[in-house]
Amino acid sequence: MMGKNVVDISAPITKGSSGVLLFKKKRIKRNNCISCGYCVDVCPMHLMPMKFEENYRKGRYSQLEKYSLSQCIECAACEYICPSDVPLIESIKLGKQKLISTQHPA
Repeated sequence: MMGKNVVDISAPITKGSSGVLLFKKKRIKRNNCISCGYCVDVCPMHLMPMKFEENYRKGRYSQLEKYSLSQCIECAACEYICPSDVPLIESIKLGKQKLISTQHPA
């Protein structure tokens, strides 16, 4: 389930597209992580996605690389399995942007 969220219905499907997934839009109410570990169990890279979200939310950006954020392939398996609907992919993508901006300040 890797890919980009496309909200414009006129976006083209190209030869390189391997599939299209349609989901009902639902309003997600962020709940606190219950530390169940499901996200760790499903991670194909053997990472700890809940630590990415926690450190990003608390502004501890230097800790993101400690948990190998750059190794995340953004497959979204962690967010899909999360029973608390924690926005893990949002934290991962924003965390990667933050790491890039701190490594290469403009």
